Amino acid sequence: MSSSNRPPEPWDSFLKELDDAVDTTVRLDCIGGFVVTLFYGLERPTADVDLIELAPRAAAEIMMGLGILGGPLHQKYRIYLDRVAVAAIPEDYENRLVEMFPGAYTTSI
Repeated sequence: MSSSNRPPEPWDSFLKELDDAVDTTVRLDCIGGFVVTLFYGLERPTADVDLIELAPRAAAEIMMGLGILGGPLHQKYRIYLDRVAVAAIPEDYENRLVEMFPGAYTTSI
């Protein structure tokens, strides 16, 4: 895999540790500054990964335990996972999802 299929540090190490913590493929639907910064290459400082979907449940619990604000990976990388509770998400948004880093992780980001 080429390094172009991976995000820059510290994002890559953060996501790799989350990926290594579970033994299944995980659906991780992201929005917000993380997507704008890493997918589109726009400058927008952010320290969180805004999530609107994280499944399956067992893997989600493990990943949130590690990556939540104040959790071990937040303390290590200064990045954290943030479940978005209120957001205006378009109907049928799933049809517009694009994998950000194909093949980089077992987890689908």
